[in-house]
Parts: sequence; structure tokens; C-alpha cells
Amino acid sequence: MMDLFTTDRHEQLIKIPWNDTRVQTYSQYIIDQTISHYSTDKYWPAHTLDSEEIPTSGFIDFYYGAGGIYWFLDKFNNLHDFNTKKEFLTSLSSIKFDKENNISFFFDHIAFLLFRERIDPAQDNRDLLFKLLEECNPNDKNEILYGTPSTLLVAYNAFKITGEDRFQKCCQIFIKKIFDEWIYDSILDCYLWTQHFSSSYKYVGAAHGTIGNLHVLYTVKELLNKNELKTLDERATAIFERLASESNDYANWPVFADSSNKFLLHWCHGAPGVICALADHLPSGQTIDKLFIKAAELIWEAGPLKKGTSICHGTSGNAIAFLKIYKRTKDEKWFLRAKAFAMHCLEQCTELEKKYGHLRFSLWTGDLGLVWLNEQIKNNTADLPMLDNY
Repeated sequence: MMDLFTTDRHEQLIKIPWNDTRVQTYSQYIIDQTISHYSTDKYWPAHTLDSEEIPTSGFIDFYYGAGGIYWFLDKFNNLHDFNTKKEFLTSLSSIKFDKENNISFFFDHIAFLLFRERIDPAQDNRDLLFKLLEECNPNDKNEILYGTPSTLLVAYNAFKITGEDRFQKCCQIFIKKIFDEWIYDSILDCYLWTQHFSSSYKYVGAAHGTIGNLHVLYTVKELLNKNELKTLDERATAIFERLASESNDYANWPVFADSSNKFLLHWCHGAPGVICALADHLPSGQTIDKLFIKAAELIWEAGPLKKGTSICHGTSGNAIAFLKIYKRTKDEKWFLRAKAFAMHCLEQCTELEKKYGHLRFSLWTGDLGLVWLNEQIKNNTADLPMLDNY
């Protein structure tokens, strides 16, 4: 097998039979610990694995920090009556930002306005949300965390929550910008986005690259016209097939489109993110179907990730990829493999808590990913938080 993954990032699967009672009990434990570690002035303790420089008040965004935990607890409170503290939601008004005119679905002030509109709709909040969307200047980062696709997610979910046409009009502006930035690469023979930060890159993956942008466009496909939908399907298929690297029974996608010498197996970079973004959308066909299976087999062959239980770059995210394949193929093998990874996650979570003294309180980078995964298994669903199920 060519080097389609980095061996030392993975560990051997701990083979433990599925135990529904143990899983549900431990999920409840994670939620109880999350509630008990909440502080009105510091939110949740940040984890050393998330940053070398830990903020004294904890992270507040929807990726690492309080925003994502608020979203998670509210979602579960609505579904399961976990009796989350009302102060979690009322404390939203106390969160302060250095800059207000930011446009990220995950990191900025506007993300909290969107969430507030979902849980406590108000005209003044909607007006400010619209004002920030209307006045924002789309950047050229061209990725799901910080770029215009992230802004489109805010506008689209605002439209879905409120039903107001003004948010749909914002969506159309951002959709046009995203298509305008989608440029043909004659060497790779497919259309790609370039991410412009301090330097320019052609990332492939779901968090920072082209695959993530495809995920966003498929999310908002009801707003695309026929030509845009046709273009999306054709280009997505070409990207999926032409950027794949195969070796015998396995496949993966590189971190960078123009360099096939670095491969990861995370949601953020690599096959798990590609599966999570596209398995629900690409049509069935011999080449496409084989690539999906080869990619999923590589995730299983590589084993759980050493980084822990997270969705972004941990074992839970890779297990969700198995659930996506199960949803696509109806082959129960993948459902059982997702459950095997979930049981491994439980062991990882327990060991890391012993090592660091507390859980890793984060939706995308922490132990809430295990609870989310178990919820998908329980309900026979295969959603990513926020992206597939806001």
C-alpha cells in the first residue's frame, strides 16, 4: 500500500462488544460533566490539546468553544430534556467581540446572532444579523471555516429560520462569489478553489478546502438554478475522481490538490471529510461507488485516531464517515464498524480524562463528539453537527 495515511497518527482498535447501556450512561456522564464545569465568567476550561496558549476565559466560538457547546446543549435539551441550565442561553448576551462585522459560521459575532435567532427570535436581532450580512465584504479565503462559504452558511440558515426573502437575496450574492472563485486547473483537469491566507494554497479537505465548499453548495442546493446544479454535479464528480489517490483496495485524497505527498485521515483533511461531504450527493456509478468503499476501507484499516474522540480530527468524525457509507450502501458492515469506533472512543475518552484531569469540552475538537456520534447511531442517522443539522 502506498502511504495513504500516516501510521503513527493511528492506534489499534480496542475490540469491545457494543453495550448500549454503557454507551448511553457514559454519554449522560459527558453531558453532566459539561454542565457542572460551566462558569458564568469563564465558560468552559479550554484544553491543552486545543491550544498551547490557553485563554483565561476559555474559547467562545462554535468550533473550539462555548458557542458550539451552547448549540449542542440546546439541541439535546430540545430532543431529550437533559435539563441544561437556562443561564447557558441567557449568558449569550454577555459575550463580547473585538470586532462585530465578521462573517464566520464558526468563529464570529454573527454566528451568535444566528444561534440567538434560532433559540429566541427577535426583530432587532434579525435586523442586526441582516445588516452584518449586507455590509460584509466577502473575502478570498474560499473555505468553510473563515471564507465566503462560511458566510453563506450563516445567510442560508438565517433564511431557513426566518423565512425572510432578504436573507435569501444575501445567499445569492455569496453563491455567485463562490462560483466566480471556482477556477479550472488545467494540470489537474478539474475546477478548484484557492485559499488565500498569508500564502495561497489549494487545500482539498472538508475544513479548509474544496471539499468543504462542495458540502456548502450541496447544503444550499435548493437555492441553485438548473445550470448551477448541473455545474456543481459535474465539477464535484471530477474533483472526487481526479484528486483521489488509489492503492489496491484503498483510496484517499491529499491535503493539497497540487501535491500528493501528504495524506491524513480526518474529517478536516482526507477521506472521512470527503465521504461526509459527498456520500449523500454524488450519483451512484461504478467508479464513484468503488472510490467511496475504498476510502471507507482505508479508514477501517488505519484504525482509530490517537488524537482522541473529536469530530474534526478524531475517531468520532471517522465513525460518522462509516455511517454515511452505511446510509449510501445499506451494508450493515459499516454500521457495525461505526459502533466499534464508538466503543473505542469511550475508552479513549476515559483514558484522556485520567491523564488531563477533566474532559475535553468542545463540540468539534472534544468529547461531545462521542455523544453526538452515539446519537447518530441510536437514531440511525449520519449527520454532522451544525453543517447537516443546524
